[in-house]
Formats: sequence, structure tokens, C-alpha cells
Amino acid sequence: MTRPREGKRTVKLDAPPHAERIKPIVLDCKLESREVTATGKGGLGWGTMAVFALFFIAAVIVFFFLPQWVEERPAPAASSEPTPPLESPQEEAPPADEADRTPEPAPAKARATTRQPEERGDEPRATPKTRPKPRPAVSEPTPETTHETRTTDEAFTQAMSEGMAALEHGDYRGALGAFQRANKIRPGAHQTADGRAQAEEGLKLQAIEGRREKALASEKLERWREAAAQYQAVLELDPTIRFAQDGKVRSLERAELSEGIEFHLKNPSRLSDDNVLAEASSLLTAASRIESAGPRLSRQRTELEALIAKASKPVLVVLESDNLTDVTLYKKGRLGKLTHRELRLRPGTYTVVGSRRGYKDVRRRLVVEAEADGKIFEVRCEEKI
Repeated sequence: MTRPREGKRTVKLDAPPHAERIKPIVLDCKLESREVTATGKGGLGWGTMAVFALFFIAAVIVFFFLPQWVEERPAPAASSEPTPPLESPQEEAPPADEADRTPEPAPAKARATTRQPEERGDEPRATPKTRPKPRPAVSEPTPETTHETRTTDEAFTQAMSEGMAALEHGDYRGALGAFQRANKIRPGAHQTADGRAQAEEGLKLQAIEGRREKALASEKLERWREAAAQYQAVLELDPTIRFAQDGKVRSLERAELSEGIEFHLKNPSRLSDDNVLAEASSLLTAASRIESAGPRLSRQRTELEALIAKASKPVLVVLESDNLTDVTLYKKGRLGKLTHRELRLRPGTYTVVGSRRGYKDVRRRLVVEAEADGKIFEVRCEEKI
């Protein structure tokens, strides 16, 4: 075990700057050759142990509890009289061996907590435990904002009132305009959406009814294509409307019937063909089944019936040739070589072809009219090749 060096050393503990009224504690320790004594006699006694204990307690208080107490203590009551400055205790001169040392600056926290409110220029504040919580600031509405809001509400209410009044009077276009104006004032409002839906539905029903009236008027005038177009416009608005579906089918059927009859009336010669005559007869039958026929259909039906009767009644036609020409009548067949032959043909247009060896063929158009009974028609090949 190493013996301690002989000699005497003085240890001085300075108090922190914030503990002004605590005097420095000086502890003298005498180091002898074998023992350290506080009284000069005997070994390490109870007195020395008590001194070390007090030193330890004082250090704990100074360095740990004193700064916290200073920070948390209540602020002194405000007084009109100025607070006299605290007298700083005179510090003892440091020992010779400590004179050359530069004193260490106190911790920032300790310096901040030791300043008085007068030195910091701060107002006395409550302790952290009792500090009141700040309340959020509530901004009061300015007169301009209130006036603007009131004006907007009045404009919205007026637009909605105009829209509802227009709906009651059946002015759906005006109602739609009013609701659209209200929607611009207050976008997304459910009142404007409901009003616009009612106005649009009203406009749709008006359009459907208008198309229906035009279609019925066209039917009375027997303008069936125009009526079909009106019914088609209704179906574009709502494809489930039954009267438009039925009206379109009826109008198209009547249009095809009228157009077919008119075509045969303008081309009566085509009725000489059996297929064309059958087609015309079928149209006449369909027209006869219509009970509420208009003036136009009635006229067409009468004219077609007379035309079919003429086309169905054969007419006497006489063909003459030189008995050297081979004669063929289209739609009837080959007649051969002949000099005179009588035929019963329906009114219409026919084609007669004559051929002879060594001569050019002859092609002639034979028109059979209902009033021209017994007409003579000649066919001969006379030009040599």
C-alpha cells in the first residue's frame, strides 16, 4: 500500500453564482505520513466523517436542487417602489496555487435562471404547472363579409323563387334559366339540382307532345314520310314511348304503299309484264283494306284499279310478214314464219324480232294500247348482208 505524501493542502469550493448568500466552504486537510486527521489526534474520527457528509449534502443542494427551486419559486409581487439591487458578497482571494487559474463560466441554464425579472425586462410569469393555456382566437365577421353573404343569399332565394313560379306556370325554359342562375350563385346546391331536373323533364315532355302533334298533322295530310320523321324524333328523346313506336311503323307502311301505287300510275306500260301486274294488284288489295283512307289514297286506289282493269283486258293485235322471216315476240315466245296472225295481248310494250338467213335481223318495239283494238303490225327482213 502506497503511503500518502506528507504536506498540507487546502481545498476551496466556491459556490455557484446564483447562490449569493452561501459562503464558501473551506476544508483543510492535513496529510501526514500515515493518517489524515481533523483534530490532530487519533485516526479518521466521527467528526471528519460528519464534515464529508455535510460537504456532500451541500454540494447536492447547490448543484441540483437550488437551480430548480430558483426557477420554480413564485415571482415576487409587483411593487411601485424600485427593488434595491442585491449586494454581491465579497469573494475571498483564491489561494496562491489557484490564482493563475481562469474561473470556469457558469452553465447557461444557471445564468439564465439567476437573472431577476427586472434585469431580463420580462413580466412575472406563472409556474409551468399553473400556466394558463392560450385560447384560440375567434375572428368576428366583418360588416363587409356579412353584407356580401346576405346579398348572395337574397340573390339565390330570388332565383329559386322565379324558377318555382315558372314551373307552376309551365314555363319550363324560363324555369331552367332561373335554376341555372341559382346554381352559379351557389354551385352544387341540391335545390338547384332538383329544380333543373324538373325543368328538363318538363321541356322533354313539351318536346314529345309537340312532335306528336306535328306527326298527327302530317298523317292527316297523308305526308307519311314527314310523320315517320316526327315519330323518330320522339323515340330519340325516349325510345320506350309506345305511341311513337306504333306511329312510326304505321307511317312507314303507308308511305311505301302510297309511293308504290304512284309509281305504277306513272308507268302503266310496265303492267304488260305478269310480275308487275301481280305487284300492282297486291298494292290495290292492301289499299282497299284501309278503312280511313284519305283523299290522296282514295284517288290512287281508284286510278290503280282502272289501270289494272285495262292492263288485264287483252287487245287484238295483227302481225304480218313475208313467210320468209322467222318472227319472235318477247314475253310470248317464238311465232315462226308467218304471213298473217292475230294475237290477244294485254296493253303494254312488247318487243318483236325478225331473223332471216343472209339478211340483217330486225328488232321492232310494239306498243299495245287498250283503245287500239285490231292494230296491224308488220315484221320483215329485207336488207341483205
